[in-house]
Amino acid sequence: MYSSNDKSASNSSLQNVSNEIETLPKEAIKRRLLLAEDSEDLRFIFSRMIALGGFEVDSVNDGASAYKRALESEEQETPYDVACLDVSMPIWDGVKTAQELRKAGWKRPLIALTAYPSTEKEEECLNAGFDSFISKLTPPQQLVTGIYYCLSQEKSEKNSAEN
Repeated sequence: MYSSNDKSASNSSLQNVSNEIETLPKEAIKRRLLLAEDSEDLRFIFSRMIALGGFEVDSVNDGASAYKRALESEEQETPYDVACLDVSMPIWDGVKTAQELRKAGWKRPLIALTAYPSTEKEEECLNAGFDSFISKLTPPQQLVTGIYYCLSQEKSEKNSAEN
């Protein structure tokens, strides 16, 4: 897929992704996203793709760090708008991280990322408190579109609750 030795090839691919993402709405500008992914290479790729979609991306390599960073951002009044969590990570996996964030009162969208999508895994993630489920194998534009969609659903639910 991608190796550390092949960052120049990745930059070319990212330019192609950049061209595709330009067609997306730019309402995400100034939106903050927390990415939890244990693979350094995937963290690099996903961070770049998501940043090209207009997000400020902060990344960590495990679920416990994501939990801590998410709650600290709330306390410091610089909250993330959304968090994308790898389902399989060390220390705390994405499912445990989602459960613990929900117990702590985290109300913002949580998106599960997995390389092994299945109906059972999607159900487990949604039951754990995730709002959405995205395969890591999805094309880059669809990943960013999925994040926008999840945020738009949150906005729709808030508007419905206010009316």
